[in-house]
Amino acid sequence: MYAVFVVGMAGSGKSVFTANFLDWLRMSDQNVVSLNLDPGAVALPYNPDVDVREYVDLDAIMEEYQLGPNGALLMAADLAGDHIEEIKESVEDSGPDIFWSTHQDR
Repeated sequence: MYAVFVVGMAGSGKSVFTANFLDWLRMSDQNVVSLNLDPGAVALPYNPDVDVREYVDLDAIMEEYQLGPNGALLMAADLAGDHIEEIKESVEDSGPDIFWSTHQDR
């Protein structure tokens, strides 16, 4: 299995690049699984196969812990770590040839 991680600053085009490249890989009959690791993503131009937002809710974290967006992102990263085995199993169960992940570097 090959793994590709796309990281970068907000607005740098990671999601658009990912959406287009995933389309190309799938048109080329590649077995690819995509993972969104950005719990703060509001909308994505692709539908991730595995999404960290299914495990952590940034708005709920902000409310429960009385945190701003930056503090909530740090807390979300910590809480997502509690689900790493579930996330890993979700990816591995798909048996991809290529594993694609995006994460916003804040």
